[in-house]
Amino acid sequence: VTNNTCFGNGLSRFMLDQFLGYQEILMSSIKQLAEKETHKGYVRNVMTNDHFRFVSTWQNRRLWTYLVALCIMIVFTVSISMLLRYSHFQIFLFIIDLLRMIEHNTSIVFPAAPLLTVILALIGMEAIMSEFFSDASTAFYIILIVWISDQYDSICCHTPISKRHWVRFFYIYHFAFYAYHARYNGQYSGLALTTSCCFIVHSMFYFFHHFELPVIEAQLVHVFVDQNIITQTPLPTTERNEEETPPLTTTTT
Repeated sequence: VTNNTCFGNGLSRFMLDQFLGYQEILMSSIKQLAEKETHKGYVRNVMTNDHFRFVSTWQNRRLWTYLVALCIMIVFTVSISMLLRYSHFQIFLFIIDLLRMIEHNTSIVFPAAPLLTVILALIGMEAIMSEFFSDASTAFYIILIVWISDQYDSICCHTPISKRHWVRFFYIYHFAFYAYHARYNGQYSGLALTTSCCFIVHSMFYFFHHFELPVIEAQLVHVFVDQNIITQTPLPTTERNEEETPPLTTTTT
């Protein structure tokens, strides 16, 4: 089957076999046939026993689809970011209490309830996203991308330009994936997510290289200059006086 010419030339078959998969192109063809029918049914994979049910979507209303994708992206991204920041805050408080216990030999209370709440909330968020994307791995990778981007914004973005503009690029690239997924009903969603992630990583490197790195280099140069000024040893007082005092000459009359 993989050598059939209906799947394209050798390069196309290699891409389908190694990256995209034949299931995507087969499901895309079946979706196009199902959209022309009034009665929607389902397709069953006889090898894996997976069932795929076809339902009517609002793909013709492109503006409405993009607005819904934008709202869903904002809700998912803000919720994930808030949960992750709250978990980081609880871990930070626990580390402070642990250091205080070691220093003052006092008792410590493990924040089990807040951490358990965050873990359950993240699991519930992943379940909701898995239901929306119809794929658990896509939901996990989106949570991972949001976490990495949040860490980059907190740690690496210090200049006003990066703080103001990088978040906008992140939301644009992230929204591109949501818009594509909503418009084409999840077709090639893995490839779309990979492309969006590559653009986000490129924006990270671009802003860090063009705006953050020059500031870091300038600060390092300033620190090195200050250290050289401080470590420069002055001449002793006696030698300085001998160098500054001209030799005495005596004249006889």
